[in-house]
Amino acid sequence: MQSILSNSHDLIVILDAEGIYRFVSDSTSAKLGIPSSELIGKNYRDLIHAGVIEVVNGNLEIIHLTKDEVSIDFWVNLPDGRRFFLESFARNLLDHPQIQGVLVNSRDITDFIQTERQLQKRYEIENLINQISADLINSNLVDLESKFDQSLQRIGEFLGTSHGKILILNRDSNQLEILNSWTASESQETDAVLMTSRYFSLVNQSKKNLEEGKIKLSTFVKNQGTTSSSDQIGLLFIPMISGERLLGFIQFEFNPDQFGYSERNLQVLKQFGDILAGAYMGSQITRKLKRNEDLLTYTEALSRSGSWRYSAFKNRFYFSAGLSKLLGMGDQPLIQDFSSLIYRIDKPFRSEFIQNLKKASNQLTQASGEFTIQDQTGDIRYISYEIEGKKEFLSEGIEVFGFCTDITHK
Repeated sequence: MQSILSNSHDLIVILDAEGIYRFVSDSTSAKLGIPSSELIGKNYRDLIHAGVIEVVNGNLEIIHLTKDEVSIDFWVNLPDGRRFFLESFARNLLDHPQIQGVLVNSRDITDFIQTERQLQKRYEIENLINQISADLINSNLVDLESKFDQSLQRIGEFLGTSHGKILILNRDSNQLEILNSWTASESQETDAVLMTSRYFSLVNQSKKNLEEGKIKLSTFVKNQGTTSSSDQIGLLFIPMISGERLLGFIQFEFNPDQFGYSERNLQVLKQFGDILAGAYMGSQITRKLKRNEDLLTYTEALSRSGSWRYSAFKNRFYFSAGLSKLLGMGDQPLIQDFSSLIYRIDKPFRSEFIQNLKKASNQLTQASGEFTIQDQTGDIRYISYEIEGKKEFLSEGIEVFGFCTDITHK
C-alpha cells in the first residue's frame, strides 16, 4: 500500500482525524517544492491561515460526517509567486486497517481552469464589443465624440486600465492627433504617458504589427535609466484599420504588475478597433456630406434655385432644401410623392412637364422648360427647369434629376 501511494502520479496525502498530515506522496512533495518531512506533522488548517491553501469549493470539515467522497477544490500559492489549482477528492478511511486516516487525492487542473477563465473573459469582451457596436450603429454619425468617450471608458474599465486614447494619424503632417481620451480618475491624470520622442520611438517599433492588424503590448519607462517597476507603464495598442489602411490606434495604459492579459488573449480587441475605425470613417463622410449639403443650401438660397431627384421605382421626389423653399414647402429637404410637385405647377404647364419627365426617364436624355406656380401671397412665380434621366449605378434603376431656378425677376 505504501509503495502504491508513494509512486502514484496523483497528488496524495493522508490526514489524521485532527487534520494533521500523516503521509505526503513524492509527487505531492515535488509539486509543492516542499520536502514531505516539512509537511508531516503540520495541520492543513495552518496552511489555509497562512494563505498557502486557498479553498474555492467544498469543505473538508464535513469529512467526519459522511462516508461518501467529498469534493474540494483549492489554489496552492507558493512563496515564489507560482500558483496552481488542485481538484481534490477526500474519503474518510479512518476505520480502514491500513490507511487509518482521511485520504485526499488531487490532480493539477490549472491549465483547464485558466483556459476556462480565458474563454469566459473572451466571451465577456466580445459581448461588450457587440454592445458598443450596436450603440454606435444607432448613433448620430455627425457627432460621435461622446460615444467614443463612452467606448473608451467601457473597455478601459473592463480591462482595469488607467488611461485610454484614440489617436488618428494625420496623413498630411504624418503626426498623431488625439481624437478622444479617457482617464479612470482625476488623480491619475498626471500618470498618463507623455508624447515624448521615446514614446514615438516605441510607437514606431509597433507600427508594422499595427499595420498588419495585430494587437501589441509594450512597456514604457517614464524615467530613462531606471529599472523600478513603479516607473514602468504598460501600453496596449489596438489598430484602427479601414480598407487595409491604418487610420490610427487605440491606446490603453495600465500597471504591468496588475494586468492579467496576454497579447494573445487580447487579439479579440481587433474587432473593437475595426468598429471604431468604421465609425470614424462614417463620421468623416457624414460630416463631409453635411458640409456639402450646407453649401448647396447656401448656394441655392443665393441663386433662388433648388434641385430634386425622382425615383421611378418608388414614384417619389426628393427635394433639396432650396427647392422646398422655392415651392413654399419649408426650408428643409423633403421626400414627396409624385403629385406633390405636379399639383404645385400651374395647370397649363403640367402636361409639358410630365412629358419631359417621361422623356428623360425613358430615353435617359435631357429636357428643359418653364412653368409657373403661385407663391404663398398669391403672386405668380416663373420657374425654369432642366431634367436629366440616368441609370442608377448599383440597382440599375432609373432616376431623374432636376434643377429649378426662379426667373421671375428676369
